[in-house]
Amino acid sequence: MRNFVCLLVVGLVSCLAPAVAAGAERPDWAFPVTDKVLPPSKDDGKPKTAPGSTLALTRDQIDDLFNAPDWFPDMHPPMPTVVAHGNKEAAVRACGSCHLPTGTGHDESAYVAGLPVGYFVRQMADYKSGDRKGSGTMIAMAKVITDQEVRAAAEYFAGLKPRPWIRVVETDTVPKTFIGRGNKRLAHPDGGSEPLGNRIIEVPEDEDIVLNRDPRAGFVAYVPKGSIARGEALVATGAGRTPSQLYRTPALEHAERRARRRLGRADEGGGREAERRRHAGDRRLHGVADAVAGRRPQENAVDLLCAAPGKRDAAILPAAPYGYRDQP
Repeated sequence: MRNFVCLLVVGLVSCLAPAVAAGAERPDWAFPVTDKVLPPSKDDGKPKTAPGSTLALTRDQIDDLFNAPDWFPDMHPPMPTVVAHGNKEAAVRACGSCHLPTGTGHDESAYVAGLPVGYFVRQMADYKSGDRKGSGTMIAMAKVITDQEVRAAAEYFAGLKPRPWIRVVETDTVPKTFIGRGNKRLAHPDGGSEPLGNRIIEVPEDEDIVLNRDPRAGFVAYVPKGSIARGEALVATGAGRTPSQLYRTPALEHAERRARRRLGRADEGGGREAERRRHAGDRRLHGVADAVAGRRPQENAVDLLCAAPGKRDAAILPAAPYGYRDQP
């Protein structure tokens, strides 16, 4: 499974790389925004339940961003306060309300289960400084969340075991969708289909479960036909180029130069410790490319698009892979 997803990601990246390199505008499919006109709500006002759970919650309770629904506490360790409830006085939302207590997230939020602590902390620092862009919500919260809260969330999510969350389907057509509240893509109640084109469209496997912020069901990613084959060709031959040559951006080059300068300053004394640090730095930089394995296709595309010139001045991918990495 992990090889399948890795090939898919590389194939899709090969399609997106030219647009990224040219600093293309953000495509709507990668950065969904709630539609101005929405279909009528299907909510009947009654409490929602989940088989095997003792909870019964109304829609308002489910969507309370300062109280993450915890349908199945046995699926994860105890949540720190910032993950379960956030900090309402400071307008810091509960991390678990969007990313779920399992860290698997939704199509509009990142999959954070198993992320390295250092990478997580760095992203929050980049949101706060303006080095990382693309999410107004995360930027706003990064400016008010405390370092202790960031560390608590980072350590919690790093300790979660990643699990399969995305099913990939190559196709020419996709169900018609709309962007609901919270920037969530959903199947349109009127039904129908439309051409996929050069997009990635992700929708819930089970819409009711996903809307209830229930971690039992993930998503389907519809991708253009031939994506996996293109990825396999690139993985096997590189088309005569290395991965870094294929996907290099000014942001990535700057991040590498900065990392090497830090290593150089630390290694001025020379000796075995200097050599060890240089090798560790090389592994860390190589891990930038390795980290695409197992990630949601749309999430990888967003990272690449945010790394276009002027969009982000930081490394774009985790320092260690996650997702399907540890799955058979």
